[in-house]
Amino acid sequence: SSDVCSSDLAPKVSIAKQLETGQAPVISVQGEAGRVYELQASTNLLHWSSVQKAIPSVMPWNWRIPAANGGGTNNAGYYRALMNQ
Repeated sequence: SSDVCSSDLAPKVSIAKQLETGQAPVISVQGEAGRVYELQASTNLLHWSSVQKAIPSVMPWNWRIPAANGGGTNNAGYYRALMNQ
């Protein structure tokens, strides 16, 4: 069997600007509530590491990029969200 990926099912990810001085940006994931989502980070688009997993009951699911790491996990410049089927 093969996995089918539909762009209609793919979560939509956006990064909100800093709302207040000194605050880290927020990643907002829009998708279907009650599903398992995994947020991943990368510095080069080749190697990805998991930074957060959640089963949000309400969407959008918002996650603040940790300011302790220069505003991003391991100074990641790229983020993606995966939804487990």
